[in-house]
Amino acid sequence: LHPLLRDSARQMLGNAADEVNARMCRHYIQLITSESASRAVSPAIVADEISNLHAALHAARHNQQYKTLLDAIRAFFLPLFEYGVWQKIEEHILALQTHAEQAANFDTMAELLTLRSKLHWWRGHDGSPLAQQAVKVAHRAEEPHLIADALRELGAWLNRTNRLTEAETMLRHSLSLAEMIDDQPKIISALNNLGNSLLNQNRIDEAQAVLQRGLQLAEQIGYYRAYVILAGNLGTLYAEKLGDWETAVRYFEQG
Repeated sequence: LHPLLRDSARQMLGNAADEVNARMCRHYIQLITSESASRAVSPAIVADEISNLHAALHAARHNQQYKTLLDAIRAFFLPLFEYGVWQKIEEHILALQTHAEQAANFDTMAELLTLRSKLHWWRGHDGSPLAQQAVKVAHRAEEPHLIADALRELGAWLNRTNRLTEAETMLRHSLSLAEMIDDQPKIISALNNLGNSLLNQNRIDEAQAVLQRGLQLAEQIGYYRAYVILAGNLGTLYAEKLGDWETAVRYFEQG
């Protein structure tokens, strides 16, 4: 909440003020995730609400409302990071992970480990051990959605460290699982990572076909953030690998 509103609420409600924040947190989740379906929220959507959202997350954690906090992290992981509160994100994730470990909740543990791995990459730290742990825990959970995510994250790490054959294996497995459960956003993410892996192996035709498939699918379901990323990757392929600047510019403009 805005500091003035927060102070006013505390004066009127006393210790109940944190509950007001937590209710606002649930309000943000219901409002924004209803518009974004199963995909992460765009940072632009919550640009004017970051301080309110952060206060609400803190209240949910303080009140041990772990389900609310987990739903919020799922929805707002990307915008919270992009607006520079990654340290606070990790604090929330670690609190959730401790709670999940105590409850032996392997589903939540795997999901949080995957997010922590991604967060480490964005911060320039090595998150591959977290990704490997996420794969193991996801298999214990026996949940294909989580296994697909963890394998994709591990494949991305292997790709970044030039372990390209291993990366391709992980990413193809992730793609197969995403196709099996018919999760379109996961299919698109796996295609993007697989295309990059093939591109790093100079398998240009295969990479182009994989990235193009991802681009078309992203357009079909309106997954515009992924569409921008895939268009950029295709533009880079045509510019750097094929020297076709006209086609490259066309893809860059599409993105």
